[in-house]
Amino acid sequence: TVETVRSKARGRDIDLVIMKPDATDGLPVCLLLHGRGGNARGFIDFGIPKVLAAAVRDGTQPFAIAAVDCGDSYYMAHGGDNAFRMLTDEVPGWLAERGLATNSLAALGFSMGGFGALCLARRRPELRAVAVASAALFQRWSDAKSRNAFADERQWREYEPLRHVEELNGIPLGVWCGTEDAFADSARE
Repeated sequence: TVETVRSKARGRDIDLVIMKPDATDGLPVCLLLHGRGGNARGFIDFGIPKVLAAAVRDGTQPFAIAAVDCGDSYYMAHGGDNAFRMLTDEVPGWLAERGLATNSLAALGFSMGGFGALCLARRRPELRAVAVASAALFQRWSDAKSRNAFADERQWREYEPLRHVEELNGIPLGVWCGTEDAFADSARE
């Protein structure tokens, strides 16, 4: 399903995409976070609903996938737009209103979404698991600065997951990245 919901944290209407294998209520949820320039609907075109249906058909315990429009801010507040606050304060309520479990959450992020998933794990240690693919992580301020996403080096140091790896202890974590990907060295770290 694709719904338009009002995000107070983002100060705008956004798409909420829910993908689930059947009409069962109470399913655990994987939050799917898009990369910079992407949006929640992009996961439909990417084929995620078919992958989820096939996984459940092959015996995976059913779960739902939820995606929301997170903008291009690397999950930091910019003006009246705060995608991270939307994830922490609004998304759980939206999931509960739709009959999904809010006490059994995982997160999967691609590129900028990987950055966001790791930031979410730092603030929400109750996440059951976090997975990132080609996570947009920056080993040096000079690399981060080139993205024009951070106000300054202090903000980058505060948010950069590579500078806070110890805060992820205890959360099952999967990291994937192609060997020729620009973020391969960061993924190895």
